[in-house]
Amino acid sequence: MKRLLAALAMTASAPFAFAQAPVDDPYLWLEDVTGDKAMAWVKEQNAKTDAVLKGDPRYETFRKEALAILTAQDRTPKPEFRGDGIDNFWQDATNVRGLWRRSPLAAYAAGAPQWETLLDVDALAPLVASLDHSAQYAHL
Repeated sequence: MKRLLAALAMTASAPFAFAQAPVDDPYLWLEDVTGDKAMAWVKEQNAKTDAVLKGDPRYETFRKEALAILTAQDRTPKPEFRGDGIDNFWQDATNVRGLWRRSPLAAYAAGAPQWETLLDVDALAPLVASLDHSAQYAHL
């Protein structure tokens, strides 16, 4: 029993000792996600990845197939059940950034959803880009 208690005492104190140890992380600078150095590194990694992907002879075929799947108008919306309705986030060629929309459950179940737009991200993007902190939302 004494051994068990001693082992538990050592285990319980181990995380505190570890947490206080100095961290020598050579990639700590990546935590500054909007910093110049981190962004330059990301662009470099993206360029390397892009070259590998585009260098594959199957790339263009796969890209076209994926784009056709993602933009197909006949795909089934992924439903999210909320209260007495169905919510869905929808993206297509017209709504590139997407729509958060809602339909009454009965209409959706009947195969004739009556979508009401809750949030149009495409319409919101120019407003967000015009704000002072637009660099944080440049990806929208």
